[in-house]
Amino acid sequence: PDIKFAPSYCDTTDTDLIEGCLYLHPDRVLDPKDQFFITTRVTVETLEAPEDCSLELPSRPECLPQEGSKSSYYVAGVEDMTIMLVHSMSALDSSLNNRNSAMNGELYDHSRQFLKRFRKHNDTEAQYEAEKRSPKVPGDIVTVRELLRAAGVADLNSIGESAQAKGKEETLRYAGLVIVILVEYQNETLDPQEISYKYYPSVIPGVEAKSIENIDPSTQWNRHGIRVVLVQTGQLGKFELLSFLATLAASIALFRVATIMVELLMLRVLPQKNMYTEYKYENTVDFSSIRGNDTKDRELQSGDQTPVDIVMEPYSPKNPIPRSHSIYRSPSDGDQLPPSLSTARTMTGSPLYHEARHDPPGARMYDSPPSFLHHPR
Repeated sequence: PDIKFAPSYCDTTDTDLIEGCLYLHPDRVLDPKDQFFITTRVTVETLEAPEDCSLELPSRPECLPQEGSKSSYYVAGVEDMTIMLVHSMSALDSSLNNRNSAMNGELYDHSRQFLKRFRKHNDTEAQYEAEKRSPKVPGDIVTVRELLRAAGVADLNSIGESAQAKGKEETLRYAGLVIVILVEYQNETLDPQEISYKYYPSVIPGVEAKSIENIDPSTQWNRHGIRVVLVQTGQLGKFELLSFLATLAASIALFRVATIMVELLMLRVLPQKNMYTEYKYENTVDFSSIRGNDTKDRELQSGDQTPVDIVMEPYSPKNPIPRSHSIYRSPSDGDQLPPSLSTARTMTGSPLYHEARHDPPGARMYDSPPSFLHHPR
């Protein structure tokens, strides 16, 4: 960053914790062992070797290095430095994979409010022209200030949330912090190869970040700062017929099981089970007897028997489906109706039909549908 004036936190008149600021090159701000560690404070510690001993080769027990001086410094201009986020993804299906430079992305804050958009260099939408990456840039560039804002950190000079920081009133710049960036991937339903992602940064409360770097045998840097952790997640998928059919079959089976369980409870357990049974099932005519009578009617038409009379039973609540009774006798009996058989009589003023008959020897009676009436021939 272009620093023209010393930041206010470099003033040492109000504190004895630090001795000023260091103006480091960006490569020195990052920890060589951890490229996602941004240094905000450095404590330079020196080691001293006892007399007649060497720091490089302490060959005797009395040659153990001894602590020397310690000096703490803030790193100036950290908030205005930039970092590049480079990541890639691959699903179980090897056809779904990409790197973030070839995808569209968005940055959100800790409360899921949109902040910034990253577009691939060959994006065809004109309204995002200013947000396209350069073809030579392999990742997403953000400033440390933007990252802190997205994570909900207003100022590094605020008191940290760890127990040690609160007890000594140490700032986040002094103690350090950890920011977790959740990278969530998703793809288009109609175009599975079109993958996008979203950044969701947040701070882990009460956690400090520290790293130690050995400069030489007599000097080490105790770094405190911002550790950035990327966590990749998301949902990617595409349509597959076999998976769809397997899911459909399982769903139908589960639906049938649920139906059976509900019917068992409804018809066997619940207090109104009798009412539920009455509304669920509808009693119908015995179709097996009807099919049997059709066969017998065909036998009569062939001349084996002669219909004599029919009696109709009308509708009633106990007999909702009308039935007819046809009485037959063999032709050898003659055309004379036997005196022992009396036909149906209709009561005057009553819609009901009453049947009064005596079956003579050799006469047979069958049930048949009331589609026609039979009369003696």
